[in-house]
Amino acid sequence: MKVGYWVCAVGFISVLVIPKLVNSQNENVGKACQFLSEVGINDTNNWKELNYKFDGYTHGCLSGYNDIGNNVGFNGLPNNIAYYVNGVKDKVIFYKLVVNINNLQESDKALSDLVQKSAILMEKATKLKMPAVIKDKILKGESSGFVVDEYKIQTIRKNWPNGGYEVHFILS
Repeated sequence: MKVGYWVCAVGFISVLVIPKLVNSQNENVGKACQFLSEVGINDTNNWKELNYKFDGYTHGCLSGYNDIGNNVGFNGLPNNIAYYVNGVKDKVIFYKLVVNINNLQESDKALSDLVQKSAILMEKATKLKMPAVIKDKILKGESSGFVVDEYKIQTIRKNWPNGGYEVHFILS
């Protein structure tokens, strides 16, 4: 497995279309919505046309926010994670997991949860294991970009003015 590294500008998402993603272009794109059902993200909607265009993508599915732990943070919410799959009618373009860190004291647990789910997602979507360097970036909550074989992987951290933050794992 080849791993390349590139610098990612926070807040800028560039999507590379890679037709090799599992279920990227066939009648089973809806299965991508269920990739994480075994780890508790099973409330995704079915693959469908969106009521809005998200960065030009017309179809997708998404989960609700899944709580990580029970302790609320500064804003009255616990840490949580959500799963998104976006594309066009019969093609997945990218997968994304977003963890929201509302309780800073439990950020390690939430970031570990993101690593676990991202690794499962990567293996199901690409048939590849997640390299340790990517796991490390997620655990540190750092923005970064990688190319693994033909796949583009981004980790993006967005800090909030109130002290919390979110970390994205994007696979395209």
